[in-house]
Parts: sequence; structure tokens; C-alpha cells
Amino acid sequence: MKYLTTLTLILLSLTLNAKTNEQVETKYSYKGYPYKMLIARSDSIKILFTEKQDRVNCAVQFEQGNIIHKTSYSDVKKLDFNNQPLVSCLPRHQAKAWLKDTFE
Repeated sequence: MKYLTTLTLILLSLTLNAKTNEQVETKYSYKGYPYKMLIARSDSIKILFTEKQDRVNCAVQFEQGNIIHKTSYSDVKKLDFNNQPLVSCLPRHQAKAWLKDTFE
């Protein structure tokens, strides 16, 4: 009985850990304006994406304090995404608008 309880606890622990793990990949970004400042002033910037052959479907989610923004999904070239993931998924005018919101 003791072994059954221990085994049950181990299996339950492994199951709970498997459900909470997200697949996260770190991408490095272009450090020019406004992206560098936006990254520095954010609590979190996530690039949500799926890859399809030579295209990537992506969106960007930005969080800072109580500010949360998310772009709509767009298709970009896989080569552009691999070279500059944030720049290819977040238009410059949108990044500048979000950066402005961090100062208000």
C-alpha cells in the first residue's frame, strides 16, 4: 500500500508538471529604435507564431504594468522572421505607439 501511494503521488506530480510546461523559444531582436526601448520598458514581450514551410504566421503580445497590447496575426517570410523576429511581426508604427503608451 505504501508503494502504491508513493507511485500515485509521483505520477500525479509528473502529470501536473507536464500540463503546466509551455513550449518557449527565446528569440533575439533587432536593437534599433523603437524596439530596443520597447523591450527595455516592458515586463514581457511574446512573439506568438506558427511556422509553415517558407512562411510564419505571427503576432506580438506586449505587457507593462496594467498595459496589455496584442497585434493581429500576420504572415511573414520565414527568412525575415529568422533574421528579425520582432521587427517582422511588429510594424514600426505600432511599436512606436506602444512605446508612447509606456510614458503616459
